Amino acid sequence: RHTRYGTVTGVQTCALPISAPEINFSAAAAAEAWASGMSWDRLVAMTRAEEGDLVRLLSRTGEALNQIANIASSNPAVGGMARRAADLVLREPIR
Repeated sequence: RHTRYGTVTGVQTCALPISAPEINFSAAAAAEAWASGMSWDRLVAMTRAEEGDLVRLLSRTGEALNQIANIASSNPAVGGMARRAADLVLREPIR
């Protein structure tokens, strides 16, 4: 089989990772800017996104971080870091 990486045998095909969706770097940048303390008005203006879309993005990001924080008993460093990140993301008007 020929791919953009060259010719792949059947055995190699089985070892190839499953395709993952592309990372939306603009969404990641918006979440980083928000967690870094950017004001809501500036974030909305910078992204030109609908406010509801930003709320959904940041709410889900905060929820995912809270889930990761729940592993604090098995990995306190990661759990604590996730909890602090969730607190930064889940501030008004997201909270």
